Amino acid sequence: MKRFLVAMSCALLAVSGCGDKPAPASTMPPFRATSTATDVLGPRYEATLAEGIDFRKPGYPRGVVEVRGMSGHEPWGRWTDSTETRFTFSEPLPKSFVLVIMGGAVGPNVGRPVGVKIGAQTKSFIFSADPFKTQPEIQSVEFTSANTVNTIELQTPHLWRPTGDPRNLGIALIALRVIPK
Repeated sequence: MKRFLVAMSCALLAVSGCGDKPAPASTMPPFRATSTATDVLGPRYEATLAEGIDFRKPGYPRGVVEVRGMSGHEPWGRWTDSTETRFTFSEPLPKSFVLVIMGGAVGPNVGRPVGVKIGAQTKSFIFSADPFKTQPEIQSVEFTSANTVNTIELQTPHLWRPTGDPRNLGIALIALRVIPK
């Protein structure tokens, strides 16, 4: 925990001179798992949907086959770097589940709804605090679907570029879990 707080403090210092200027959407291609020796989603680790994605780890679980709209790994987690962030899984999501998201918002995204699209349903959650100044928040959104889906999409309201930082930043993610109901 101490290492996590130190990392969060370092990240706060890195973004402390932030402005609210919007940033352009990411033009980076998606991270996609391939059968070649170089796996852009790696290093891979074993995790069930309920154990989820731990963004503090440098890679993704084996069951994640494609990721769009995420920045590179940092010790505390990862930033979304697009207004549309997508996680595609090798297996379908449960028909009924709770999506649990741990993270926070900074800049213009504090207190703004973040959309969650699963199949044809779109719901939202709000991060009300900066995780670098307080404890990270845990939000949950319930979904029930008659259709088979394997993709989770997060819709971040704004991208912004901190002063002196070339990256586009959306929301800070620490963990994402799919808990079957």
